[in-house]
Amino acid sequence: MSTSTARRRVLRVPVSGAADYRADLLAVEEPLEIRVDGEPLMVTMRTPGDDIDLTAGFLFTEGLLTRLAEVREIRMCDENVAAVTVADDGGLLRARVNAVDRGQELSHHQRVRGVRQGQHRGDPGPVCL
Repeated sequence: MSTSTARRRVLRVPVSGAADYRADLLAVEEPLEIRVDGEPLMVTMRTPGDDIDLTAGFLFTEGLLTRLAEVREIRMCDENVAAVTVADDGGLLRARVNAVDRGQELSHHQRVRGVRQGQHRGDPGPVCL
């Protein structure tokens, strides 16, 4: 079993017949915080893996990044934090990031803080499908 999956006991409820518990393999999600030049930008939930590509793709699809040359480096600080360093000629990226309304993202960051502190670990009990 990989680290991006977890075996859990689920309740299977068919259209007809009796419900029963069984083991199932579920995708694991963990928070990923993206920081730009040391400042938190946002937190998203993702299945771990390919986090550097995910970070670049997020910046691009959100319109914060128009070309990869605006980025000097994307590296993982730890398993759940991606740090983006803006290139010297990345002033436009820096300006776009500063223009983002962080109110919603900070609120989301606070909600996810408990998850990042390990409160997501352990057996959550059966999952009903």
